[in-house]
Amino acid sequence: MRKWMKGIVIAGVTLLFIGTAITALAAAVGNVQEKSYNSLAGYHFNFGVMKSIGNALRPGRVQIRDYDSDLEPEEDWDYSDDFNISEKNEMMLVGSYTNIAKIEIEAERAAVKIVENPELTNEIRVYMKEDRYARIKTENDGPNELSVDYSFSYRGSSWSGRITGYAEGIVEIPSGYRFREAELKAKAGYMEAGAISADDLEAKVQAGEVRIGSFRASNAELTVEAGSITASGDFETYLETESKAGAVRVFLPGSDRDYNFYLENAVGNVVIGESVYSGLSNDKKINAQSGKTVKIDCAAGSAEIQFTGGN
Repeated sequence: MRKWMKGIVIAGVTLLFIGTAITALAAAVGNVQEKSYNSLAGYHFNFGVMKSIGNALRPGRVQIRDYDSDLEPEEDWDYSDDFNISEKNEMMLVGSYTNIAKIEIEAERAAVKIVENPELTNEIRVYMKEDRYARIKTENDGPNELSVDYSFSYRGSSWSGRITGYAEGIVEIPSGYRFREAELKAKAGYMEAGAISADDLEAKVQAGEVRIGSFRASNAELTVEAGSITASGDFETYLETESKAGAVRVFLPGSDRDYNFYLENAVGNVVIGESVYSGLSNDKKINAQSGKTVKIDCAAGSAEIQFTGGN
């Protein structure tokens, strides 16, 4: 009987030690997994100098005037404060391309400037600042077609896993050059075009900012998922803006009477000249009997169309 009881005690103590060891091991593994996950999350989702991109989702970060309020709007958010684009003489010439009719430029964790060079006639020049983590991919996709993709490697990160740099680039085009198609895209980046002209112009921001100082197009499409687009210029037939969770701001010649407007999914904040439309439950059409139509799709975010006068 005593031997039987002694065996039970020994077995119980043994199981207790085994249970304690398993618990300690599980806690250690869980801690390692948590640290690994935190490191991975920081690696993929903390963009260092691009942390300001999230601020674009805050109301008012891109100024929209409130005509029903006496309060002064807060200062416009300026992404260019976070991106310093070096001068051309500090960059290397990546390539020179002629007779380009269709161009696509993408900035992913990059800052890119498109500038006119009066010394060029039908030549496009592509530059990039040398950096061990900066990447550029250029392709002649077809006759008279060029795509330029700037990016910054995830390996360019600090010890904490945060990306601390960005690629820098300049694309030179001839003054007054007209593309058949031009597409500008920012993905966690910043792009600035002093002037650009195309039959079909498209600018898209997935995260970050695109600025266009002066555009000319038959048809133009400006789309923001998260971030902002600010553009000034003119179009001949059709302009479409889409704000999913960001802000689009466009300056056009003339007045609101020179354009037809079609407001779709206008749940966000829409401003047209002195008129404010917000939270519309139905689509709205404003017919000015014009040959120019502006379509505004503002599901969640803000869209502003202002007018500079003249024609």
